[in-house]
Amino acid sequence: MDAILGAGVLNLADAGAIPDLISLAEALATYRKSVRDACDTSFLFFTRELFPICLSQIYSNPDESGRLPVLLSAFRSCETLLLRAGANVDEMAQLQNYFEAHIESEIIQPLCRDIETDLRLHLHSARIMGVANTNPLKDGVKDLSAFVNLPPLRMLSYQVS
Repeated sequence: MDAILGAGVLNLADAGAIPDLISLAEALATYRKSVRDACDTSFLFFTRELFPICLSQIYSNPDESGRLPVLLSAFRSCETLLLRAGANVDEMAQLQNYFEAHIESEIIQPLCRDIETDLRLHLHSARIMGVANTNPLKDGVKDLSAFVNLPPLRMLSYQVS
């Protein structure tokens, strides 16, 4: 900038805007790195004990089932951290098994159990005399269709549908 001003190409009035334009050009040139750094959730690897707690919280509120893909994506980003640190295949498989076991125990098994229980209650109340009829409008039911309608959930090396 000193060379440009010394050569007389720009006058001092125009030179006042140059630092702002340079900082804008730097921000535009590095916006991808800035966004990637701001959205990096690989630190969740060190707090992975929160994963089953978050899963059970989501399962207890089926209306928030849309948070499940985002949660899995956030915890999945620790894969990049581990690969940069030189993790071997066994360590990656261990992390994969950790995620898989908790998804199975906190989401899939309770979902299957609740759907089966609900179906049994409906069948028994319709077919067997003396069984109390359940009215979903009066008794209320847990709407689990939000979980069933989710797109396939991507984990480290597989998908859960």
